[in-house]
Amino acid sequence: MDTHKHATDCRAWLVVMSLLLFLGVMTLDCEYALALPKQAHKQKQSLAPPKRGVKKVPVLSATGQVGTKKARRSKVDLVSKQSSPNQRKKKVRLNQAASASPKEMLTLKKSEVRARGKFKLADASDVDSSKDLALATSNDWKQSRARGKKPVCYPYVSPSMPVRAALLYNMTTGQILYQHNANVPIPPASLTKVMTLFLAFDAIKQGRLSLNKRIKISRLASRTGGSSMHLRFGERVPLMKLIIGTAVASGNDAAMAVAETVNANLAKFVKLMNDRARALGMRQTRFCNPTGLPAPAQITTVADMLKLALAYLHKHPQALTYHNIATFSHGGHLLSTTNPLLGAVCGVNGLKTGWTTASGYNIIVTAQRAGTRLLLVVMGGRSRVSRDFVARKLLEAGFKNSKSPKEVRTAFLSHKPKMRRTKKASRG
Repeated sequence: MDTHKHATDCRAWLVVMSLLLFLGVMTLDCEYALALPKQAHKQKQSLAPPKRGVKKVPVLSATGQVGTKKARRSKVDLVSKQSSPNQRKKKVRLNQAASASPKEMLTLKKSEVRARGKFKLADASDVDSSKDLALATSNDWKQSRARGKKPVCYPYVSPSMPVRAALLYNMTTGQILYQHNANVPIPPASLTKVMTLFLAFDAIKQGRLSLNKRIKISRLASRTGGSSMHLRFGERVPLMKLIIGTAVASGNDAAMAVAETVNANLAKFVKLMNDRARALGMRQTRFCNPTGLPAPAQITTVADMLKLALAYLHKHPQALTYHNIATFSHGGHLLSTTNPLLGAVCGVNGLKTGWTTASGYNIIVTAQRAGTRLLLVVMGGRSRVSRDFVARKLLEAGFKNSKSPKEVRTAFLSHKPKMRRTKKASRG
C-alpha cells in the first residue's frame, strides 16, 4: 500500500514539474517574440533619416552631468543624410559656390555661377605683378584674401559691352586708341598658338628647322582633342603645312606636332614659352601647353596678348602669309580659316582666334588701310557674333579717328548691337 502511494506521489510530482517547465518555455518564447518587433523598430529608426533641422548633441549641465539637447542641423548634414548622391553633390557645390575662387569658378555650371552672384572686379592697379596674379589664382585664394590681397576675378559681360576686354592699338603711331579691362586676367584659349608659332619661326630663322622638313606625327599629336587638322598617327607632313594648320584651322593636333618638332620634351617647350613671355614683358601671362586647351593656371590679358602680337609681327612679318590663307586641304578634308573677318572687313589680313568655355570668344586682328595699320585684341566675347561685332566697330572707329582715342571711344560707344530676326523660308 505504501509503495502504491509513493508511486502515485512521484507521478504527480513529475506532472507538476512538466507543467512548470512547459509554462517557463512558453514565457520565454513570448518574451522573445515581443522583443523582436522592438528590436526591428529600433534598427529601422537608426537607419531612417533624422528629423529635418534637428539633431541631438552631448552637453554638460551646470551640475556636471552629461545630457543631450536638440541642435539645428547644417544644410550639408541634411543633404548628406537625405539626398541621393547626385542631389547631394549638386547641393554641396551650390553651397560652396558662394566662396569659390576664380580658379574653382572655371568648373562651376551656370546655375552654380548664378548662386555665387556677380564678381567684384579688380582694377588694373590691383594686379601689381605676376606673383600677385599667381597668388590670386592659386589654391591659397582664401588665405591670400585673409592677408589683404584683393582677388582677381574674371568680369561678367554686360549688355552694353558684350566682351570682357578689348584693346585697339595704332601700329603706325604707337598709340592706344581704345582699351577696356586691359589688365584683367582671362584664359588665352587658342591665342596660345601665336606663341607656339613664334618659337617655331625662331627655330626656322636660326636654321635649326626647315619649312620643307617632313614631320612624323606622334601618337600624342594625333590624339589631341578639340579643333583638329585631322592628322593621322605615323604620317609624315611638311612643317609648312603644320604651320598652316595651326594658323588657319587652329588645329590642336598641328600645334602639338609643331611644338614636338621644336623641342621633343613638351615640358621644356612650355618653359621656353614662359621664358619668352617674360622676355617680352608679359608679366601677367602663364602658359601650360602649346595648344591653349583648358588648364587652371593658364592665363593672360589683352595687354599681354598685344605685346605678343607686336613682337611676333615685328620679328616674323612673313608669318602673315600663313595667317592670310582662307582655305586649304589635308587628308581629303577641306579646312577653312577660323577668322570670320578675313575677307569680310576691308584691310584685315590676320591673325588668330580662340575659344574655350572659361575664356569666351577671343580674336587678334591686324588690318591696314591707306597707310594706317591697326592691331586689335578682343577677349571674352559672349558669342562669336558679339565678338565680331565689337571687332568690326572698333576697327571702323579706329580707321576713321586714327589719332584721337576720345573720338574712337565716342564713335564706338554710340553704336549699339542690333539684333536682326531672320524670317523662316515659307514652304512651297
